[in-house]
Amino acid sequence: KMKNPPYSMVADISNKHTDFVVQLTTLQPKIALENISVESVNNELTRITVDVHNQGFLPTHTEMGKKSRWLRKIKVAVALNKGQELISGKKIELLNSLDGDSSQQISWLIKGSGSITIEAGSAHTGSDTKTINLK
Repeated sequence: KMKNPPYSMVADISNKHTDFVVQLTTLQPKIALENISVESVNNELTRITVDVHNQGFLPTHTEMGKKSRWLRKIKVAVALNKGQELISGKKIELLNSLDGDSSQQISWLIKGSGSITIEAGSAHTGSDTKTINLK
């Protein structure tokens, strides 16, 4: 037989549960683009290297989430502007999973000048966008 706590205890119990849920949200996965390196290879080519980092404590995909395929993979996309060409690397890269506080490095070789935009993330990890000037 289930019993409800006395009304005088409800506020304290409610506050403890709320504190727990708020603390849990700080552990969730969060994608960030970090350690961006821009290197001039020659007059026309620029190598860009970036770490896609999960800043959260929890992984981006649990073991069950990997099996269910319900959660989308982490999408990393580079957007080029007019007169730019992707020489190496993928325009769109899909990452299966990142453990808590871990990174995966991605690199591109781009021909042209101006700037590019890199966006990484998914619905459940949030996303990060960086605009990078080519050398």
